[in-house]
Amino acid sequence: MTFVGAASAGDFVDQVTVAVPAGVADGDRLLLLVTSNDAQGITPPPGWDLVLESVFEGNNVGNWVYEREASSEPADYTIGFGAAHWQFAVLAAWRGHAPVSVVEHVNDPDTTTIDLPSVDAPAGAVLVAFGFNWNDTPKAWSPTGLSEVANLSRAIIAAYEQPPAGPTEPYTLTADTTGVMAATAILLPALPTVHPVATPERGEADPAPLWRYYAQRVLTGEWLHRELPLSGVQITPSLSGPYEIRAEIDPVYKELLAEDGLPILEEHSTLIFAEAAGELRGGGILTRADPLGDKLDLEIDGFTSYATDQPLTSTLTWGGSDDGTTGHGVDPLTVVRALWDHLQAQPDGDLGVTYTPTSTDYSLGEWHNARALDEDGSLGDDPKQVEDPPIPIDKVWTKKDKKPVAAKGKTVWWRYRLAWWDSVDIGRHVEELAKQAPFDYRESYRWADDSKESVVMELQFGYPRLGRRSGRRFVQDENVSELVAVSRDTSEWANEVIALGSGEGSKQVRATARIRDGRLRTARTIDRPEISNKASLKAQATDELLRYYHLDDITKFTIHGDHPNAPIGTFEPGDDVQVECYAWGRWVRLWVRILSYTYDPDDPSGQITVTCSRSDRFRYGGAI
Repeated sequence: MTFVGAASAGDFVDQVTVAVPAGVADGDRLLLLVTSNDAQGITPPPGWDLVLESVFEGNNVGNWVYEREASSEPADYTIGFGAAHWQFAVLAAWRGHAPVSVVEHVNDPDTTTIDLPSVDAPAGAVLVAFGFNWNDTPKAWSPTGLSEVANLSRAIIAAYEQPPAGPTEPYTLTADTTGVMAATAILLPALPTVHPVATPERGEADPAPLWRYYAQRVLTGEWLHRELPLSGVQITPSLSGPYEIRAEIDPVYKELLAEDGLPILEEHSTLIFAEAAGELRGGGILTRADPLGDKLDLEIDGFTSYATDQPLTSTLTWGGSDDGTTGHGVDPLTVVRALWDHLQAQPDGDLGVTYTPTSTDYSLGEWHNARALDEDGSLGDDPKQVEDPPIPIDKVWTKKDKKPVAAKGKTVWWRYRLAWWDSVDIGRHVEELAKQAPFDYRESYRWADDSKESVVMELQFGYPRLGRRSGRRFVQDENVSELVAVSRDTSEWANEVIALGSGEGSKQVRATARIRDGRLRTARTIDRPEISNKASLKAQATDELLRYYHLDDITKFTIHGDHPNAPIGTFEPGDDVQVECYAWGRWVRLWVRILSYTYDPDDPSGQITVTCSRSDRFRYGGAI
């Protein structure tokens, strides 16, 4: 890793011109960090890919991150803004790094400190810390360890380090003046080392990566086969869902026994991993091996599928009359990790899955011994009466939120409890929490070290999201070959959804989501009798509203994975990409979010089938 240099510029202006640092060479990785105290629109310079766009504090303040690979760079770049205000930019360059793999952003409207999100760094990556305070005030990162590349008197402070592999240090940005602050963690992975592939004995070089498939016993970790001859392989990584691998193999492998006396290919006992160019590209649990003609048809499902239909067998509790007198609820991701700990603590239940330490701003629980105030602000005629049922928390907690008042003679405390007698389905509850907060998750598979003796299976979380807005081109008649566009009947349109949950009559749980857009109110009702939690029901209503409200959508397209516009590996589930195509009788550009994609490692055409949905159907951090 080499830091090349950085330059900065800005003032009370409507455009900022920032120089390209001296010494930049073709192939260097460039980051452009931009801030505005009055976000009235931005015109970035051409040739840059958008990594992050965050407009906050009542849509008045903006932070942006752009990147590009240096190629015949000009002397400078100019960023335009919708109106004159305090606008600033920093352009920094590193050598030996691939495009941004992770970007996580947080902001606060009224503070003097803000924590940089901790992200999971691979070996050799660079962590870039992009901080912001809208005042003219001194700023600093703590603890020590970051190398500053810019520290402007107003707005931007930027620094970097090459951290060890694993979760990065949760650095804190401190300012002398209270105001709007933000912190963005950016990971630049190291460029992969290129290892030549040995020429096969037949004397013909295979231009495709060498794919290998491994079989391992789930519970013991014993390697059963390191050259499993799979054919017809289809690999599908997904956002907030398990990997899927579908393949075929000679039926003789169904009868072969391993040293433990069990078949090599035994459902729910065998793990299978796919590797290319020395890196694991996916894996999962063998869940089906059925004869299909003269082949054995295999279904391999990622490790998160293991939680599906699994019951909670002991009660989990956070808070309570003692521990719940402080704080304001439990983080949903703390609950998810505890559910997985519970699952893997059962006899013959340990998959060895690890989890990232990501947190959310959302709080789960309910207040006990609380008393709702009357309209006049008093405790009413019976101040000793506590609220029953208890007052739910279930929200994004901010500094402005306060715990409710206690009934007379009582102490308010919170609790979040998952009771085994409530028939909690672990997999379904994780999915409900992912929609409620909301957060994203995905599976990660990698070798623990160069010996390739053990595999790290990690459950990665993202809040408010995983993925980034990509500048890769997905254009019909360039690299998009097939496209599925969906245009729904306008009679289904609605700008309000009322969700009805469990219960009957006046005690039935109900939640409403609406968009006030200047059009006539049009409501739809959905039934979710299995949901008793109002916050979960509100999340369901919001998801349905986003489906009813946006009529046009692109749900699937096929691309050429070997095309330079967007080769395989340059996008991931969770990314937002812009698709340009002829649809609905016109040429359109639509931002969609990639939900999954499927590819065949042996397909010479390199085709990739992408499933997706329009980006504005998703909500992050509790908002539509």
